[in-house]
Amino acid sequence: MYGLFGRKIKSVADIQKLLKTEGHTKAGDVLRSEADKGNHICQIFLSQMYLGMMDRENNGVILRDLTRYFVKYSEMAAEQGDSGTQYNLAKHLMNVASADIRTGNGKLSESGRDTLRESKRYLILAVEQDLEEAKEALSNLNELFDWAESQEYV
Repeated sequence: MYGLFGRKIKSVADIQKLLKTEGHTKAGDVLRSEADKGNHICQIFLSQMYLGMMDRENNGVILRDLTRYFVKYSEMAAEQGDSGTQYNLAKHLMNVASADIRTGNGKLSESGRDTLRESKRYLILAVEQDLEEAKEALSNLNELFDWAESQEYV
């Protein structure tokens, strides 16, 4: 429970009211606290918020922090079964693995391979919930995964 609101966050409308009544700084503290305690709505909201901020950020230091928070709250929401978050996290992990391939001059590191495995795991979870975008992404990832498995580590 939090501040003037006096109840748990159960919807996006609750988050909007929190933002309006408490301000962004206090609301952010409350949202992170509630997400850390397992509030699924807060986890999804924070995951989406950090993803949007990552898309607009150019400063490498800030981007690194935003990415860390995106992954943290996305993993929480994904493990609670949110298919959209599972998909977004899987796409992010695929991008990380792709960057690993580029920095490895076309070869994937062992860490990059582990990242691909995690991406595949989240896509499978989203596919099991019939998320259409995840089905196509899993097909594409399977091709990349097969290629990566046939390569030597960097």
